[in-house]
Amino acid sequence: MNRKAWVNVRGAAVLGVVLIHITGLFLRQDSGFGDSFYLVLNQLSRFAVPMFFIASGYGLTISRSYTGDLGTYLKKRMKIVPAYLMWTFVYLIVHHTDWSLKSIMGGIFLGNSSYHMYFITVLIFFYLIYPILHNFCTTYIGITIMLLITLAGQAFFLSGSTFGKPYFWNWLFYFGVGIFMAYANHLNLFLKCSKSLLLLGSIAILGTSFYFKYVKFNNLSLSTTSMRPAVMLYTLGVVAFMLNRYSKPFKVFSVFDANSLNIYYVHPIMLMIIQKLLQGTNTTNFESFLIMLAFVLIVSLLFSMSYRWVGTKIRLLFRRVGNTL
Repeated sequence: MNRKAWVNVRGAAVLGVVLIHITGLFLRQDSGFGDSFYLVLNQLSRFAVPMFFIASGYGLTISRSYTGDLGTYLKKRMKIVPAYLMWTFVYLIVHHTDWSLKSIMGGIFLGNSSYHMYFITVLIFFYLIYPILHNFCTTYIGITIMLLITLAGQAFFLSGSTFGKPYFWNWLFYFGVGIFMAYANHLNLFLKCSKSLLLLGSIAILGTSFYFKYVKFNNLSLSTTSMRPAVMLYTLGVVAFMLNRYSKPFKVFSVFDANSLNIYYVHPIMLMIIQKLLQGTNTTNFESFLIMLAFVLIVSLLFSMSYRWVGTKIRLLFRRVGNTL
């Protein structure tokens, strides 16, 4: 499998994250057909976060990022931490946190500074345990255990437990299956049945969502949560279908992939800005949705590109200063 094919997966994932957060706003405002429209879009974007974890597990393994030298591995992987801490404090300020020790520690270790930051804490945890998992998840027994752990975590969540999204076991299978895919042509097992996986996954995710929303419970949280086995099946279908169908990266996905982490960090702020700008206007919900989507994607991308450019210039400056000393 050409590694470049994963560019489309990661690029689509960041677009999916933005769609989830924007459609989530309109699910609470619209009714009738509009409500169903945003629910479908929201659910069809639910591959986003799980797909990031799958791509991370696959990428770490296929690139042989850990070869036994734990110090070198951690030095490279923990480069994510400074930016995460910076954005944690940005969101603690943006959301007017009370700055108690509990709030600060929750923000740092659980990603409680904003609704999307849990992903980074889980990713960092997976980076830390990868040296232990990377051999375990290459076997059918290992990946089955990962699946059972994740199903148990999701069962606790769906039963009303306090085990929410930040807890790693709810996502463990996705990271593990990424590792599994990178070994011994295991990926081909998924590629061979990509269409069936996608079809069954789409039916499962939309069917359970509409059931929880309109038939049984009228519960928005249950109908939209990613903590459902249906999301697992759907995500595997999307990943397998994209890798099987598109071997070369699309330009738009390449751009968003290269800027994915910065877009992930900043897009909630851009969403807050456009929400305030649209307040009091006469736009319809659908018009507001399109404006929000375009604004958040474009401005977040421009911010990320500028942020990376400035960062590169600063690093070059420090390098030159260091060479002159």
